[in-house]
Amino acid sequence: MNISFQSVFSLTFGVIALSFNVAEAQIQVREQAHSVMADSLKQEVKVERLIETSNAWDGSSLPAYPQTQPVITINKYIFPPHSVTNLHFHKIINCGVILSGTLTVVSEDGTSKSFHAGDPIVETLGTIHHGENRGDEDVVVLMFYAGDGVTPLSFPVDNQSK
Repeated sequence: MNISFQSVFSLTFGVIALSFNVAEAQIQVREQAHSVMADSLKQEVKVERLIETSNAWDGSSLPAYPQTQPVITINKYIFPPHSVTNLHFHKIINCGVILSGTLTVVSEDGTSKSFHAGDPIVETLGTIHHGENRGDEDVVVLMFYAGDGVTPLSFPVDNQSK
C-alpha cells in the first residue's frame, strides 16, 4: 500500500479539524452549563431604604450642601458597655446605622433619643450633644461623613466651660 504525502496531510488535517470541532463543542457545552448554573445562582438584590430625610434626629433641618469637592469618610465606632462620649458638635453632615446594641444620643438641653440595632441616625449640626451606651454589650455604629477634607468630623466641647 502506497500512501502519498498528500493523503497523510489530508488525514492529519482532518483529525486536527475534528479535534477542534470536538473541543469547540465541549466548550459550548461547558459554557451553556455555566450559564444555566449562573442563572440559577442569580438572586435579586434587595434594597431597604432605612431613611431619606432633610432633618437630623431631633427634627432640625440639615444645612445646604457645600459647594466644594466632598470628602467622604466612613468610621466604625465601638462603644463599650456603660460608656459616654465627650460633649461635642458637628459642622458637617453625617449619618449612620446602628449595627448592634442601643445608642442613646443626648442634647445639651436634655433632649434624647435611643437608636437600636438596624436604626439609621442622622446627626445634628451645631447642637452640643453626647452619645451613651447604657447597656451591657458593645454598641457598634457605622457613620458616614460628607465633609470637605478640612473641617474636623466633630468638635469637642470643654466640660469645664459649662
